[in-house]
Amino acid sequence: MAHIWPGHDVKAHIRIRGIDAPELKGKCEQERQLALRARAQLQKLVSGGHVQLQQVARGKYFGRVLAQVSGNNRVDLKTALLESGHVRAYGGRKRQSWCGEDKAARLNLP
Repeated sequence: MAHIWPGHDVKAHIRIRGIDAPELKGKCEQERQLALRARAQLQKLVSGGHVQLQQVARGKYFGRVLAQVSGNNRVDLKTALLESGHVRAYGGRKRQSWCGEDKAARLNLP
């Protein structure tokens, strides 16, 4: 349980439900570059700093918090990131590698 004082900002780490994103500490340089691009795209989508969380729940790994997240103009971040090709859908199965993917070509990576 959290106690939030009125008038104070709150910082929380939330994972967007239903996506797999490349990791900043990924296994190969290609994954790390894809992660930087995905993060930049996410920052564009939430510029202005306000997001809305729905369906908030604890994930099964490490106490992570999962949620459906909307950014500016109620844009669903999962949908926007999937459509831009920066992430892929994830349903809880084993995570696929981002190394050696043709996704790099689509995002103009070497």
